[in-house]
Amino acid sequence: MYAEEALRDFLIDVGLVSKSQMEVLGGEKVSRSLIERGILSEDELCKALAHVHGIPFIELDVDDISQDALAVIPEPLSRGHSIIGYRMSENKLEVALLDLVALEELEFLRPRYKILPRLTDKESIKRGLLAYQKYLRGKYGKALKEEGDPDRMARHLLAHALAQGASAAHLEPGDSGVLVRHRINGALRDAILLPQSMQTALEGIFPKDGWIAVDIGVGSDIKVRVARPGGGKIVLNLRGAAFEPLGFHGEALEQLERAVSRRHLPAQAGGVVAIEGEGKSMLLRTIKEIVSAPDISIADVGSSAAARVALKADPDVIFMNGMRDSESAALAASGAARGIFVVVAVEGGGLIGEALIVRQALARRLCQKQFFDKRPLSRLEQNALEPHADFIRVLSALKEEGVVGKETPWKEVKFARAVPCSECRGGYAGDIGLQEVSAGGTRIGLNLAEDGLFKSAQGQTSLEEVLSMLYDGR
Repeated sequence: MYAEEALRDFLIDVGLVSKSQMEVLGGEKVSRSLIERGILSEDELCKALAHVHGIPFIELDVDDISQDALAVIPEPLSRGHSIIGYRMSENKLEVALLDLVALEELEFLRPRYKILPRLTDKESIKRGLLAYQKYLRGKYGKALKEEGDPDRMARHLLAHALAQGASAAHLEPGDSGVLVRHRINGALRDAILLPQSMQTALEGIFPKDGWIAVDIGVGSDIKVRVARPGGGKIVLNLRGAAFEPLGFHGEALEQLERAVSRRHLPAQAGGVVAIEGEGKSMLLRTIKEIVSAPDISIADVGSSAAARVALKADPDVIFMNGMRDSESAALAASGAARGIFVVVAVEGGGLIGEALIVRQALARRLCQKQFFDKRPLSRLEQNALEPHADFIRVLSALKEEGVVGKETPWKEVKFARAVPCSECRGGYAGDIGLQEVSAGGTRIGLNLAEDGLFKSAQGQTSLEEVLSMLYDGR
């Protein structure tokens, strides 16, 4: 409200708007009304807003724009919200934008950069976006489109993702081409659209699930986990042992990555990750691979007595492979209070109240070598699932992750059923995790049943598996 009044006063004081013109607006929002009525141009208004907010107004020239600063903000985000990174120094990033509201889109960068906003005009944004397109074409475009050089294509795909600060790259074929999406701080963001003809080349570069090492020219190979969830989609997990292959996604993935990666920030050391349910060993191994480093001391214990001894040595990280009593819980909490990062597999009750708690169940993964039988829920299935799952929350997650279209209603969402083939038993091959994550007693994202529905809609597990988990005591 204060900013509106200050803007009105400033525009009258400098003579850009008369008192009579302002009176006509009444209680209308000044910025929108002045432009709609043709009283001010967008550029004039932008300069006035810069003065009112005490923010510099700049006009960008191509020579003013640093390519390193450009690359910090994903190009689709820059284009969609008219915001350009143009200068960097140490941990500061200067951004040019048309509307301060767009700063909300840069929250994911704040852990790494201090954002310094500068208001600008439309021509400056246009020049910045053209510079960004030229930069992408020069650095990645040519190599990505040279189908005869798969090694170079892989290098540039991963280099592009790493430059954006992504933890994973999703390659999704569609009618208009292969959409590359980067997962940044848990959220998927469009990055670049490749020609449809490149799908065959990409499938040859990343032919199956597993680990690959790629030399991107930084002195050592980057270890990448490749996942092929079906439908031609390829997921490249860029953090040594990422959580996506285990089934984590969305808000749950973001929270777990934050909890684990914060161990590398000395000011935020400490904390507890507690794991209960099925698949604990795999998740423990994954976290251990992520935090392991030559300068990190790790203790691995299996009892309260061993934990007491380990705590005396003051390690950086302690893995408790079984927590069966309140004493173990107290030891974990004590270690966290002293700045030790504690990861514990819970065998019974006694969960730590302030822990990030991960509940897991294993479902059989659908075989990916045949077409799925996918259809909407029947009334009987809906009635069985309704007490356990919020359908609106599941639909929102499916839309956010791009599994269904933004306008798809719940009644049209299709869920996979198992279809046997000659290479699998009953339509299944391997397992997939269903996860529920909570912190401080508050659930983050989907619960177990909702995550099962999400993964059935993805085609990773069947609806029968979800119902079996809920009603067969699994």
